[in-house]
Amino acid sequence: MNPTERAAMDLAIQYELSQGRHPVDVSHGAAPGFLPSVMAWASARHPQAPSRPGCDLVSLGTDGVPARIIEVKGKNGDRTSVPIVERQRAAMNALGEDWWLYVALNCGSRPELIIVREPRRLPWHLLTEAAELPAGQYRRVGQEARWGVQPSDIRTFGEVALL
Repeated sequence: MNPTERAAMDLAIQYELSQGRHPVDVSHGAAPGFLPSVMAWASARHPQAPSRPGCDLVSLGTDGVPARIIEVKGKNGDRTSVPIVERQRAAMNALGEDWWLYVALNCGSRPELIIVREPRRLPWHLLTEAAELPAGQYRRVGQEARWGVQPSDIRTFGEVALL
């Protein structure tokens, strides 16, 4: 994880803890059985839920039940598009109000965390098409379509987290 991503994750975790939730970092996997239990919860709430949450954090409430599925993005400035890949977009659309986007802007100077509930409302635009693959071949992250949204739209639809 690069320094910008680490700073964004640290801010998101700090915010979740300040709100009384317990964030679990799933960006590089999770304890055995954890993600299947999260996806069982998600499937009960959203019949079209994907098999993976497409996120970095799963934040648990005080009852131990998932409260938020969170994708975290970090930017050194606030001028370039904030990207997600196709599987994250699919999870965002399927999980609706349970899938959140946390964007840390200006990570290199004065970080600011913006929290977007239901980021599917944002005006996403296609940045790059998915790679063409033979039928049945699985796409890796670098081969997926990439979608983006401008930081100005994130500011419009989101809220600045008070830490």
